Amino acid sequence: QLRRLLAAVIARARILKTLTDQAMDAVKKIPTSIPDVFVLEPRVFEDERGFFLESYNQRVFAGLGIPEQFLQDNHSFSTRNVLRGLHYQVQPEMQAKLVRVPYGEILDVAVDLRRQVAWRTSVWRKQAHAMDSRRLRARLCCCVGHRTRTL
Repeated sequence: QLRRLLAAVIARARILKTLTDQAMDAVKKIPTSIPDVFVLEPRVFEDERGFFLESYNQRVFAGLGIPEQFLQDNHSFSTRNVLRGLHYQVQPEMQAKLVRVPYGEILDVAVDLRRQVAWRTSVWRKQAHAMDSRRLRARLCCCVGHRTRTL
């Protein structure tokens, strides 16, 4: 019985390792022109019913080098051509940003505010829309804003 129990524990450990490895592959980290700003592209599972994606997993994010835990989740809606941002907090209230677009399309902008960074390389922008599951991730040194392009 001890052998069966040990075999079951080992089998479960292998299954958990496989699931963990798959979870780590669930999000691709894509660099931008600003070192602490990158795009996160989750794996999307689609079928005739629609799609599913994992929008946040603390272990996966830590594996990607994102140690911060999310303490707050905000949601905004803006009419066409509204400019939101550029948002930035100072210590001790500094916040990293994770931007996603559930509906419509925006022009997303991140600005690196560190003094030692040349202005010409400190701004990054991209189009983002609802059918694109990618999200913008900006660390504490950046401010983020967006302009709504569609309603």
